[in-house]
Amino acid sequence: ALYKMHLDTFYGTLNFSSTGVNSQLDGSAEQLRPLPQGSAPSKRYFEFDVVDVTSKSPIYPKPDGESLSREVYPCGPGYGMKVQSSTNVKCEACPQNSCRADGAAECEACPPGRYSLTAGATKCLNCEPGLDCAELSAHRRVAAPGWYIL
Repeated sequence: ALYKMHLDTFYGTLNFSSTGVNSQLDGSAEQLRPLPQGSAPSKRYFEFDVVDVTSKSPIYPKPDGESLSREVYPCGPGYGMKVQSSTNVKCEACPQNSCRADGAAECEACPPGRYSLTAGATKCLNCEPGLDCAELSAHRRVAAPGWYIL
């Protein structure tokens, strides 16, 4: 559809070649991209590179905001991000009975029937039959109503 389009605009004429290049418009195109993997995690989360893609191929498809946030998330699995300032973050272990798997946006509470005994968990475990997962702790096992622990 763009190949056949010829349109005069305030910015100039839009007239695309068969390769998708607008041959009539003088100017440039820029794309925001994450900082390289080796950059400091908190810097990578708050800053980005501006790349001139006038004569290069842009990243396509451009990642959506959630995918991009996960790509540059500064904390490892089992840790959630706490923003200290507009340029600094602190990574804190997910609390007991929650977890954050690699790629998740934040720590999430374990669903009913699942638990994590320690802070910093990367996954929730299945509750064993007869245990009350909501009351479990690293030092105490609690029986569900109608069950007993010997």
